[in-house]
Amino acid sequence: MAPGRESVPFHRHGPREEPRIALTFDDGPAAATDIALERLGRHGAGATFFVVGNRIQSFHQVLRQAAAEGHEIGNHSWKHELSGGWFTDLGQLAVTSAQICRMIGAEPRLFRPPYGHLAPGLARTVSAAGLAAIGWDVDANDWRDPEPGKVVESVLAEARGGSIVLLHDGPQMAPARVAAILDGLLPRLAAQGLECVTVSELLHDQLNGRAAGVERTPGS
Repeated sequence: MAPGRESVPFHRHGPREEPRIALTFDDGPAAATDIALERLGRHGAGATFFVVGNRIQSFHQVLRQAAAEGHEIGNHSWKHELSGGWFTDLGQLAVTSAQICRMIGAEPRLFRPPYGHLAPGLARTVSAAGLAAIGWDVDANDWRDPEPGKVVESVLAEARGGSIVLLHDGPQMAPARVAAILDGLLPRLAAQGLECVTVSELLHDQLNGRAAGVERTPGS
């Protein structure tokens, strides 16, 4: 395909007809990751953690625990900021994927762009790195000021079958805040009949560019 005419899928949700959603956590690993894992395990919920590469070494044990417990580990860039330069950004993605692989023994399949912005040039870089770009359709805004109960109500009001929910477990999140949000959210999602799975489990063959929830981002 000629340069400038290629397209790269950006996945924002899965199939709406299935009663499953994907909880995703950005900006970790950090102190809050451990409590997130404990609460997820308590409720039998799966999740995907999009990790920042330069944080992995300091929290390698919790990252390995997440993978061992069946959660998915995705790439969130090396330092949560990208230059827009092809080689620099490709290097960031590559070194982060390599660090993840070194820690858990498997390369990540998924990438979430910092701040959820997938510019055309970055889309091309993500594709070259062998990753699928993942967005979301429900933003919990959990890092802002609202009380945990308000965060829970906001997510419940928007989440439906196929939703990808954006949460955070980075250094900006106090472990007690993450615990309170998940304690309120997970039982009520289950009561609504929504199963929490990893992004790869939710998307099925959408990762091959099929079905709803896929936007096409022009290449550059």
